[in-house]
Amino acid sequence: MLSVPKRLVEQISAHVESAYPEEGAGFLLGGDGEVTEIFPLPNAREDEARHNRYLITPEDYMKAEMKAADLGVDLIGVFHSHPDCPNVPSEYDREWAQPCFSYLITR
Repeated sequence: MLSVPKRLVEQISAHVESAYPEEGAGFLLGGDGEVTEIFPLPNAREDEARHNRYLITPEDYMKAEMKAADLGVDLIGVFHSHPDCPNVPSEYDREWAQPCFSYLITR
C-alpha cells in the first residue's frame, strides 16, 4: 500500500487534468511505501492512442532517476490517468507493469 500526502494528490490531479483528454503520467518518488515527491511527465506518445495510452521516454526515465538520486529517494511507482474511464488497471496496464513499481491510476 502507498501513502500519498494530500499536497501530492492535489499535484497529481492538477497534472492529469492539464493533460485531459489525453492520459497524463509521472513517477512517484519516495521509499518504504511513502510517496514524498512526484515527477510529472509529458505524454511522449505521438499517435491517436494518446487518449488511452502514455509513453515515458528513456530520457524522461533518466531525468526522474536523477531527481530521485538528488533527493536521496527512489522511484517507487508510476501514476497515470484513465480519462473518462474507470481508474482500474487495464489489460494493457497489467501486461506492461513493472514488478518493482507501485501504480496509481486516477480519472
